[in-house]
Amino acid sequence: MRVKLGLDTFTTASKEVGGSILKLLEFAKERVLRAEWRTTKVQLIDNSRFAKEQQCKKKRMQGDKAVTRSIPIDIVESVLMRMNPKDAVRLSTTCKNWRATAPRYDPTMSKIPWLLIIADDFYTLQSIIDENMSFKIEIPSFFRGRKFNGDASHGWLVLRSKQSDIVSLLNPFSRARLDLPALNCPGAFFLHMSSPPTNPDCILLLVDAKNLYIWRPGDKSWNIEKNVNGRFYKSIIRIQEQFYAIVVPDFELVTFQVRPLRVKKLDVPPPIDIDNLMEYDLTLVESGGKILLVCIHSSLFFTADRDNSKELNVILFQLDLKNEIWIKMESLGDQTLFLKNKNNQTISISSPEAKCCGNSIYFIDNWSRDVYFIEKHSIRIVSRGSFSINRRLWITPNLI
Repeated sequence: MRVKLGLDTFTTASKEVGGSILKLLEFAKERVLRAEWRTTKVQLIDNSRFAKEQQCKKKRMQGDKAVTRSIPIDIVESVLMRMNPKDAVRLSTTCKNWRATAPRYDPTMSKIPWLLIIADDFYTLQSIIDENMSFKIEIPSFFRGRKFNGDASHGWLVLRSKQSDIVSLLNPFSRARLDLPALNCPGAFFLHMSSPPTNPDCILLLVDAKNLYIWRPGDKSWNIEKNVNGRFYKSIIRIQEQFYAIVVPDFELVTFQVRPLRVKKLDVPPPIDIDNLMEYDLTLVESGGKILLVCIHSSLFFTADRDNSKELNVILFQLDLKNEIWIKMESLGDQTLFLKNKNNQTISISSPEAKCCGNSIYFIDNWSRDVYFIEKHSIRIVSRGSFSINRRLWITPNLI
């Protein structure tokens, strides 16, 4: 396993912007040096310390090429206000002061997920709130020209090579990269990642038709649980150290843990008749410590941009684990959900905190690549897909 860090994640700024930044940095350097000189001038009264102070000053001057180390925070803010968001992210990786300040001036560091569009070797970050805001992400040369199956979780890309045993985790914002142990199983695909891989409690799950593959930070090889068909696991979430999943074809709710693998079927009947459930796309969501089940009728996507008030195509349930029953919900309250069908990707955020619409759902259709916005009884397409797009994923940028 290895970690590589870099600052060239995003495309470089224009010459005009770069020139402005350099002028600001020079101004900051002069300001710092003037302050240091005033301090030194007072100290020169003590002639016995003159030589020593001069020597220390010379060392500071020689090592002051990296002026960002001593730039006051107001200058940092002034620089960031004049930068585009791409370069703000790059500078936020240089030191803790930049990292602490950059999120206030960088829209990509908000809590709302962004749409990650993958087309061949081109990775684009698209705002779902402002359609005019998008950024191209440069990926390391190691990944270019290779065919990968990609998913995203906790701000990281999970990349599985189609040509080799390579499995890599890539943070496209900090450029941190983790090369996982080789996995000699071409058919394995991503199932779930419980947290960022920098978290020692992270659990990454891959599956194929026969086995469940488990990796944790520090593992030198994959742990394999045999005779587990993860393809039947419709949706997975993790709460309080326990995994929960909907298992088809009977739509059973199960809970399990890994290492060792222990699966327990919960005596919770499906909230809808099984025959009718076949017409819905089901997704488990962890929202505020609660387990939700989102049922979206397949006919909903054929009526996009129309008034659907006559038919309720989205049904919400909350799990009452104590009484082993699903309780129907009338509203999500201030929560906004970001979902993707044929995928275990679910994100729930508080709309006031993220400054987006509450009681709504953003949904990526895996087949058309269209992105839908579902609110109350209406649905509309907010971003259309195309055949040139390989994948569309939700990703919440972070530098962890």
